[in-house]
Amino acid sequence: MRYRLRTLLIVLTLGPPMLAMAWAFRQWLLASMSVVIGSAALLPFFALWYWMLRKSQANPKMRGEPNYNGPTWLS
Repeated sequence: MRYRLRTLLIVLTLGPPMLAMAWAFRQWLLASMSVVIGSAALLPFFALWYWMLRKSQANPKMRGEPNYNGPTWLS
């Protein structure tokens, strides 16, 4: 036998109450899952936006302007 009797007893003891709880809160679980899925879809957009914001406020080397001293022909 692959599973021991102790494992079977644990599953039979904890399984039905967990299924009953999932059934009782199914509407809440579905609503919360839609929020999680929506957040997961928007998270990369906000991560990219935050990265670009931080990059624009960083030092000139991070902005892609290495050794920028300004135009020298004006002086």
